[in-house]
Amino acid sequence: IGISRRRDASVAAVAAAMTRRLGEGDRFCVFLEGTSTAGDRILPFRSPLVQPAVDAGVPVVPAAIRWSAGCPEIDIAEDVAYWKDHVFGPHAWRLLGLRTLRARIVFGEPIRAEGRDRKALARDLEERIAALTGLPRMKERGDEGYSKERDGV
Repeated sequence: IGISRRRDASVAAVAAAMTRRLGEGDRFCVFLEGTSTAGDRILPFRSPLVQPAVDAGVPVVPAAIRWSAGCPEIDIAEDVAYWKDHVFGPHAWRLLGLRTLRARIVFGEPIRAEGRDRKALARDLEERIAALTGLPRMKERGDEGYSKERDGV
């Protein structure tokens, strides 16, 4: 399900579509930060896309991805993470040519969403992802690399 970061109406439409499809048995992977970073921190999670899980009464499974490289010439923040002023095509082409990259994906225990407040659930998920990754949590979206204009939030 596509979402426009620049239109609040898009978030509402996507949430409605997610709720319907969750009720039909579909499952989703949602990146709740709403943007990307250098992979060295966790931005505050956005709660609107947690609401469909609450409404559908389905559990939420926290999952975290951590990248590492087998050679010191690879800078995860610049060569792997897609953020800042990176242009997708050249970035993807360079990424596909890198060797010795590893992705570690870790899953946490399912969390009951039914009956939960979406903001509290989003904070709970953020805490669990931080615990799974060992990354620091940013309290605000004003840290280096984040652009309100570019990221549309």
